[in-house]
Amino acid sequence: MKTQKTTIIAIAATVATTITATANADIITIDEFESFQIEGFENMPGGFVRQAVSIFDGMGEVSANNNGWIHRTSGWGFNSTVRAYEDSYFMGSGSGSVTYQFNEAQKSFGGFFATNSDKADGSIKFFDDQNQLLAQSTVKADLGGAWSWNGWSLDTGFSSVEVSGNYSNGGFLMMDSIRVGPATIPAPGAIALLLTGGLVISRRRRS
Repeated sequence: MKTQKTTIIAIAATVATTITATANADIITIDEFESFQIEGFENMPGGFVRQAVSIFDGMGEVSANNNGWIHRTSGWGFNSTVRAYEDSYFMGSGSGSVTYQFNEAQKSFGGFFATNSDKADGSIKFFDDQNQLLAQSTVKADLGGAWSWNGWSLDTGFSSVEVSGNYSNGGFLMMDSIRVGPATIPAPGAIALLLTGGLVISRRRRS
């Protein structure tokens, strides 16, 4: 019995350590938000680019991983066709995941995502300035080239973000109107809940 109990404790400790190591920041999904830093890729070099490209007016860079490439275009056909969400252009990865690297720590990240492949959705990972994984989540990207909003907010600052599609090697995930912010943003309904809670407290104090 003692050996079994010790084993259970050891397993629980290992699981706890793994969870802490792979996701030690609270992350929430958030509605579309306004930001002084919105990247529509209108000024990004065209064609297939392997090197890092400056974005957000020099506040960060975007690049493809795994010897992949990023591509700025007004339309991209594959299993379906994607057109720009707004303005004239958007960016996607034909091969490899995409990394956003920031000069200063951010706490909120979001944008519109789509895929022209036959594999819906994707994933996103947030890293600190030591390249340690802080948190991860799912990216919604419907089949058929339709754009979907995705947004996240962390309770701690992140320095880079890696976005991957579910197609082979993480590619064919399209992005437009990407934005970042240095402050956390409440989850949908959080402000209303807070106000409701305040009203309840106020009424209780009056009674």
